[in-house]
Amino acid sequence: MNECNHGEEKIHKQYAELEQLFKEQRAELVEKNSQLKIMLNGFVGQELRNIELKKKIAENGAKIARLEKEISDLKKLAGNEAEKNQG
Repeated sequence: MNECNHGEEKIHKQYAELEQLFKEQRAELVEKNSQLKIMLNGFVGQELRNIELKKKIAENGAKIARLEKEISDLKKLAGNEAEKNQG
């Protein structure tokens, strides 16, 4: 009977150790998960800013193209006016 009690006591001790180890590992995983979420939010935020900047770059490129065309048209117009005044 004494051996049986000793065996049960050993099992309870090992179970308690496993339970403590589980709690420690779980706490570690929860902390790492929290850190990963923070990093992910940072990466997602940066990616959203990059998308917004690319959109603005495209818009500005279109504006530049329109302004270059207007300048070209004005130069042509000015050249035509100069020819009229000379002729």
